[in-house]
Amino acid sequence: MATHTVTSGTPLNGPDGIFDSGKIGPGKFFVQKFTEVGEFPYYCTIHPWRTGLVSVVSGHSYLPNVGSDFGDGSNVFDLEYKFNRLVDRASIDESAKSISFELKGNTINDDDTLTLFLPAALISGISSVSIDGTMTEEFAQEFEDEITILIINEVPSDAKSITITGTTIVPEFGTITIIILGIAIISVIAISVNSKLNIIPRS
Repeated sequence: MATHTVTSGTPLNGPDGIFDSGKIGPGKFFVQKFTEVGEFPYYCTIHPWRTGLVSVVSGHSYLPNVGSDFGDGSNVFDLEYKFNRLVDRASIDESAKSISFELKGNTINDDDTLTLFLPAALISGISSVSIDGTMTEEFAQEFEDEITILIINEVPSDAKSITITGTTIVPEFGTITIIILGIAIISVIAISVNSKLNIIPRS
């Protein structure tokens, strides 16, 4: 095994001074924290044909397919969030008009704020938030294009769940299902009326 470096820049232009690991021996590693978005090429100054590129993007994490196991499964959302841990496994309680999320993993930084981007079609009229079953007042809401941005502060690093209660929750039946059901009911009523009219004897 050989010694290497992780040096920002390119073999053609040389180091650009953004980061440099120095010589890394076998079994050692180098950690670099990025505070700006962008693309950062790097190479090994000892073996300049060994190159790479770090792409740092600004964005949030996603919890996919929220609502897929609820109702007829036609209301599915890819939920966007920002947190220093993993937000996992959404569970919808229609009777309580609430949605719960499991929190997993270790913290990756000291920011204890959880920000959830909640579509109004999923939940709206948020009235309460609880952490591990205990109500918290440490939350705020912002609204943007049918999205509720829910900001929950001071989430403990060992918290296991977040439950959000609103005035409406994703309906058990999707819009198309409701339309079909409505048409079916109207059709049954029309057939019944016609049937009654047909059996009236003529005088």
